[in-house]
Amino acid sequence: MTRIRRIKTDLNYPIRSNPFNPRHPRTWFFISTLKNKMNKISTTFSLISVKDGKFKARYEVFTKSTGDNRVITYENTDPVHNDLIEALQRLAYHMVNFVEVAANSDSLLITGFQRQNCGNAQLLTIYARMENHRHDSCGNIVTRFYIGRDEYASIDLLLEDLSACEREALAYIETGKRLEHDTFIRLDETDLSILHSAA
Repeated sequence: MTRIRRIKTDLNYPIRSNPFNPRHPRTWFFISTLKNKMNKISTTFSLISVKDGKFKARYEVFTKSTGDNRVITYENTDPVHNDLIEALQRLAYHMVNFVEVAANSDSLLITGFQRQNCGNAQLLTIYARMENHRHDSCGNIVTRFYIGRDEYASIDLLLEDLSACEREALAYIETGKRLEHDTFIRLDETDLSILHSAA
């Protein structure tokens, strides 16, 4: 098992002046995607978790050309992008359908899921935190569903939503798609004068 430690992203490289800079995230993603297609690399996630401000994933990387198979555990404390949060939150609809007790999807905050092969089926475990109208935590909920064995009317939608989560998780890991990259603070002259006077 390979463990990848947190890597800080360097944001000090020129972007507009040199769009083909090898350190540029999009250039790196293009090169990485090209290599993956040439080597026929497949990535399969078994765990995606966003809990207490920490991102954690466990996934298997298989290279068809060499037959190499690696299991990687990735952890990072950088804030995740809203697209990943929204993708995970789409699983709340399915969780409401799976649980026996009545629950509102708006009161569920999905914190992650786990997939585990079990014979001819795959055990899907979804983790969530239940909150009240004041966003206070009321407890944790765990639901399990066997893909390929249990009947479910929205199975196609479930598989599509899981794929969306995995795409966003891969973008977080490989291209550095984080919240900090899309968040900027613009200061005008008034703001700067306030800061100077406060200093």
